[in-house]
Amino acid sequence: MNDGRIGAAAALLALLLDAGVAAGEGPATLTLRSAVERALARDPAFLAAGSAAAEASEGLKMARSVFGPQFVLTSTPGVTSGLPLTVAGEPPAAAGARLRLTLWDPALKENEAFAFGRSAGSAGRLESARRETIRRTVAAYARLHAAGGRVESARRRLAAREALHARIEALGREGRASALDVERSALDLARARHGVVVAETGRELAAVDLRIATGLPEGAALVLGDDPLGALPETGEGDAVSAALAADPELKALGEESGAAARAAELADRWFRPQVIAEARYLYVPPYYNYDQYYLKVDTNTASAGVSVIIPVLTGGLDTARAAQARAKEERAKEQRRAREIDVARAARATAAEADLAGREVELARKGLAVAREALRVAEARAREGRGEPDGVPRAELEVADAEDALSRAVESLTGARLALLSLRGEIAALAPPAPPALSRP
Repeated sequence: MNDGRIGAAAALLALLLDAGVAAGEGPATLTLRSAVERALARDPAFLAAGSAAAEASEGLKMARSVFGPQFVLTSTPGVTSGLPLTVAGEPPAAAGARLRLTLWDPALKENEAFAFGRSAGSAGRLESARRETIRRTVAAYARLHAAGGRVESARRRLAAREALHARIEALGREGRASALDVERSALDLARARHGVVVAETGRELAAVDLRIATGLPEGAALVLGDDPLGALPETGEGDAVSAALAADPELKALGEESGAAARAAELADRWFRPQVIAEARYLYVPPYYNYDQYYLKVDTNTASAGVSVIIPVLTGGLDTARAAQARAKEERAKEQRRAREIDVARAARATAAEADLAGREVELARKGLAVAREALRVAEARAREGRGEPDGVPRAELEVADAEDALSRAVESLTGARLALLSLRGEIAALAPPAPPALSRP
């Protein structure tokens, strides 16, 4: 599947989803994969990288095209005075045709190698942009999913604070609670209300980010169909650093650029650099062109074919400069590749460690939530039996709300760490349509 087919399929899906929203069919369930597909059809950074890759790919085709057959038709009407001379490189003739084939030209091969390097670099940056678009979209999806849970926790906390404050106020009216206790309770209640506002604002901002990423209309209802952490593919086997280095598209692209520059330098360093061109020509020269005044025998239909071999001897230092330029490009690509290797290895180690720690935090948070829910169950049972603390249930509700918040933040952190690790390993591509095929070498 090429770039055009992928873009067309993603754009068609996006248009269909937009049409459903505009037709008033109600909120559609947005799965993680559909969100990624919509984002890939719209993200400006990804689309710009795609255009740059297409531009470089066409440049490579142009560089290669010079070695294909070149056929042109000509007509050079004119008059001559004295010996017939060429006009714009063509002898005067009523009609003509020329078939030309460049069999070998080191300078053109160097240009092809450089074009391949540029195309490989653009392809690497395109794949990096693709992965970043996927990662950013899934992260926005995960933020909205987590924000929804935090709103529920904030509302649970507010309900518990309202119950506690009502009791403190009643105790204050009976003289069994001080004014300071009542003020403290009122402050806790105000903080809980503010917490609901903060949570709802965070959810709305997360929704705005996801709508922008997926191209949904402003204010469109969002119903998430997936648990983002559960929808992520599992990381593969093997060391994270080795996997990241093997999968990094920019490392591969820099290797291709370095190899292309080395090939160009090797061509430029050769002392024997012949240009071999095969050409066949035909001219139709009517009698009124008066060629018989200058040549003993002139045929109206003239044809010739042959091979031209041109061997440059003195080039004014051009070949030396081209070789030096190619070597400099090769060294630049090699040093950039070494720097990239260091960065990728460092990021892979750090991200793998973060994912491991985040996974442990999620397990602890789940245990904490289970303990808090059990404490709430016990408090509710004791309250029904009339032997519990007066504020036992609301305080247990507060513990559950805090545990839910802790789990939500831990899951969001684990999702982000796993996303980064999947992106580094190249396994995040499982959430999107397949990428276009790689370029063929020159």
